[in-house]
Amino acid sequence: IDPYVKLSLYDEQEGKEVCTSYTTNYVVDNGFSPIWNQDKYTFDVCNVAVAILQLAVWDKDIHSKDNFIANSSVPISCMRQGFRSVRLFD
Repeated sequence: IDPYVKLSLYDEQEGKEVCTSYTTNYVVDNGFSPIWNQDKYTFDVCNVAVAILQLAVWDKDIHSKDNFIANSSVPISCMRQGFRSVRLFD
């Protein structure tokens, strides 16, 4: 598989839902231990109490629709500094 990650921050600002998304590059033929460290992504969090970061892993397909692999959603208020692992759900 050729995995990539779509990162989406869902937040609330002035009573409206705000979504900011980024997509990593895909890693060719490495579904067991892919590494995405080429880019840094910055999110502006307005309301820490309700903001959620969604991580969705997809398989890049050149000739057809990309396939969903797994995802996880993490409340921003639960995030801590440093290296962490996130359990993914399909």
